[in-house]
Amino acid sequence: MKHKHCQIYFTAEVPFTKNGKSKAAIWKKADTIKDFFNLETLARSKADNSVKLLFDDEFLYLNLKSIIPESLYWHSDSGIFWNDSYFWLDLTSDKDKHMWITFNDKGEYHYFIEEEEITDSGIQFRTQTQKKKSTFEVEFNLTFPWKYLTKDIKKLSAINFNVSELRETGDALQREITSSTVCSIINGKHIYRTGQLERKAKTAANVISARDTCLDMNRNITFTLNPGKAGPAYKNILGMNNSPRIKSEPAMIKENELFKRLGPARVRHHDAALTDPGFALIDVSRIFPLFKADHNDPECYDFGPTDLYLEQVVKCGVDIEFRFGESIEHSATRFRVKPPADTEKWAEICVNILRHYNEGWANGKKWNIKYASLWEEPDNKKLFDGPYEEFLKLYESFATKLKKAFPKLKVGGPQAIRHSSLEKLAAMCKEKSIPLDFLSCTQYARDPIAFANRMRDVRKLADKYGFKKAEVFLSEWNFCPRDWSNLFAERHVPMSMHHAAFCLASIISLQEVVDMAFFYLWASAGLWGLFSTWQEPYKVYFAFLFYTDFIRKKLKKIPVTLSTLGNGLYHLAGIAKDGKIYMLVSQFRSPAEEFTIELPADYKKCTVKILSEDYPKGEGIKKIKSNGKGKFRFPLDAKVFGVYLMEFDKA
Repeated sequence: MKHKHCQIYFTAEVPFTKNGKSKAAIWKKADTIKDFFNLETLARSKADNSVKLLFDDEFLYLNLKSIIPESLYWHSDSGIFWNDSYFWLDLTSDKDKHMWITFNDKGEYHYFIEEEEITDSGIQFRTQTQKKKSTFEVEFNLTFPWKYLTKDIKKLSAINFNVSELRETGDALQREITSSTVCSIINGKHIYRTGQLERKAKTAANVISARDTCLDMNRNITFTLNPGKAGPAYKNILGMNNSPRIKSEPAMIKENELFKRLGPARVRHHDAALTDPGFALIDVSRIFPLFKADHNDPECYDFGPTDLYLEQVVKCGVDIEFRFGESIEHSATRFRVKPPADTEKWAEICVNILRHYNEGWANGKKWNIKYASLWEEPDNKKLFDGPYEEFLKLYESFATKLKKAFPKLKVGGPQAIRHSSLEKLAAMCKEKSIPLDFLSCTQYARDPIAFANRMRDVRKLADKYGFKKAEVFLSEWNFCPRDWSNLFAERHVPMSMHHAAFCLASIISLQEVVDMAFFYLWASAGLWGLFSTWQEPYKVYFAFLFYTDFIRKKLKKIPVTLSTLGNGLYHLAGIAKDGKIYMLVSQFRSPAEEFTIELPADYKKCTVKILSEDYPKGEGIKKIKSNGKGKFRFPLDAKVFGVYLMEFDKA
């Protein structure tokens, strides 16, 4: 059992080879797992499977992954598993009180204590299925708060896996489980069968020991900085979806001041027509409202509102990426997000729109917009109500015509949700030699590391298809609500320290793996945004301000070593031309109670700027002196969540 630098209390990964291995050999290092898979069937199928359980002080984490040949699956649009099959995770206490979670590959789950379904469970669940050549890769990630299991972790005696079916009977949700319930049947044979994870008394004791050790190690963290090995300068990767809105003159002045002070590296505009209602902004159907009209006639375009809107961005000195597409439509009947009837004409309309903003066409501007992206989430029916193949056809026309008209322009997309959608676009562009200067996706998450992991995969995908010089963008990101159908339930999140620490941790994690990350979004009347309806900035605005203040110092990167890993601390460190050293730290779900920063002995002073609960009214500033040997000890006032910007000086 390894827990020195991580929060894993056991990991079992079981590869199945062509000829199979003995049961004892396969499970030799996984004594806490018994009979989870039907070994004989999966051994013949060359399937790879892994089950991982992780924990920290607050959550139990489950990761389940199967890589199965396509021939073993009966696949439908409603889900990859047979009928309405669910995995069943049974969490049994020492008092035989059963709690279970059922979940499937469509992102649906239900949580029960005894026979009662619990809706406010705090569970975080996501799943994804990827088609890779002749296999399907299915991955489940489930985060479960300990407080909903038992009051004492030691009393949790068993974790059982089954596959079950949930059937609706009237208003009731009924659970049906048999000893040989399966999620796929091929030629009458069970692909999966009932399995079980057991936590023995000895294992449970080890879990407690590992958790306590992990917490003890992470209460006092030491950062060791090495300014003698400074690398290249940091670049600003903080992009923004949308910009100052069209308001009354005093309101516009205030929003422009906030926007200019934050200084995002680039701005793109998605859903601008929804966050600034009453104005026909950005969307192609709003700039060119009558599709049957002559698209080469300037009189058929309505540029006025978008001109006024984008002028604010230009005056603030921020670059623009023009998003060609439509805003989301949540209604059952959709009007603007259907595929264009004539893709060639639609692409030519886009060319004329960019001519207006770059070449002065139709009494336009000369703003030298360098990036043009197509659409947003074309694999989401609310944003592209048609087959994905229609989007690919549209991209081919769009990229080809824009690149021909503006050879130096960078074109790309697709801002998709699914990895398979990105791959289809990259494959088509390679096959047909279609321009693809950047590859971008959309993601929401509750773990900052998830964004960086996703973008590493996007980078690998671009390289795989020969687009090694293409940039990779996270075109839309924010925290992921537990329930997308009830965003109002988490309306408090944007104004919390939790959100501020999460967003700063996310942008720090993305620093080395992405070329631009566009936060969603600047302002709205709903859950998203950086400030309230009354233009009072939330804490996340100031967390981003800490980041841009750090970036503006034009620092060279400094390598940092931490005393432990997996501690919920995210950091950047750099050195300025005058020798001052700066470190930006986000504390997100961390048990840390104290930092110790180690530097060369000639650094004597440290000033810490703290994002406090009442910031900026009560700006938190602390002065720290070294111990004379370059060590600075900094006890933390905040618990679990915090944002800090540190400055170290020799004088």
